[in-house]
Amino acid sequence: MTDLVQYKKSSIFEDEAANLSKLEKKAYFRWIETTVDKFPSEGNYVVQKNHVTHIEMDVDKDLGDLDAFRHLEVLIFHTIYSYDGFPDWIGNLPRLKTLTIEANSKSLPESFGNLAELENFEILNSPLEKLPESIGNLIKLRKLNLESNIEEIPVGFGNLTQLEELWLEFSRLTSLPDTFKNLRSLKSLILYSSLLSEFPRSIPHLTALEDLNLSNCPFIELPNEIGQLSSLKNLNLEKCKLTTLPKSIGNLTALKNLNLSDNFIIEIPTEIGQLTSLEILDLSRCKLTSLPKSIGNLTALKELNLAENSITEIPIEIGHLTSLKILDLGKCMLTSLPESLLNLPRIRKCAFNPKLLSKADKILIKSLKKKGIKFTKEIYRD
Repeated sequence: MTDLVQYKKSSIFEDEAANLSKLEKKAYFRWIETTVDKFPSEGNYVVQKNHVTHIEMDVDKDLGDLDAFRHLEVLIFHTIYSYDGFPDWIGNLPRLKTLTIEANSKSLPESFGNLAELENFEILNSPLEKLPESIGNLIKLRKLNLESNIEEIPVGFGNLTQLEELWLEFSRLTSLPDTFKNLRSLKSLILYSSLLSEFPRSIPHLTALEDLNLSNCPFIELPNEIGQLSSLKNLNLEKCKLTTLPKSIGNLTALKNLNLSDNFIIEIPTEIGQLTSLEILDLSRCKLTSLPKSIGNLTALKELNLAENSITEIPIEIGHLTSLKILDLGKCMLTSLPESLLNLPRIRKCAFNPKLLSKADKILIKSLKKKGIKFTKEIYRD
């Protein structure tokens, strides 16, 4: 049995220890919107510490050691900025499985590596810059979210072979260690807005990856080896500095969502047509002047965004995109539209600049409007 003891918008006092005498085998303590000065330290509360498995609280003072909570499995601390450093006692909680914490600390203690049962760890809004080498001991870790200023990944990180989800957004990482390639269970990798000047060579070894977000990273090219990521479903490379795409991108046949917007890409390789599972393709705000005919092979495509490119015409093969619902050609330099647009049975929205079109194209547009298609100059997205 699990008891929930929740305090909200109040303070914690010693005489509340009496409330804990009724607890049985497990207890879940939740102090929210509460100023917690200290834990009750006498009476029944001391006896019941071994029953506590979950603690969630807002904290604004150093509460001292919590290592007396030997059965603690979940610990969630909000806004514990009173700590000058990450508390060393955190390594003395042998059963801890989930840890979410906000702390004003630039490093973690080596004792952190003692949390052998830890499966989920999040550190939020933190100036954390360094991870201890002992993090490699956390071999049961499955989810890791480091919303921080991490500058380097220790070599031992490669021991986390059960890790499935990793968030390292807004980090100061410029590279990843070679041992990173050992994370063969990794399914989701988020490195948004990191300082990676080159695409990490270890990533193509992560063949279980399904979601990869490297948007807003300053590298200029993709290695041919990216084609090894055969399980990849979502690839976000928005706002990088890419100028070309390797032909091997056509090997990513499981891809459903590909975002290449805000790059310097001039040409799309013909091999893009091999991505027959693709549902969303965003090529907006690149430097494209044309599209390959193979674009017509993307029969699962539902949304195609080509806005703000220098494209003057689109191939007639676009009429093969029988699943297409949204076509964004806003602010392009189109001088004509192919009649094959009439072959798109599901299209509902289309954006383009009508000023450059001929009278024949405007007649085509009238025919398309009769099919219920909505035309605009731009398509606004959330």
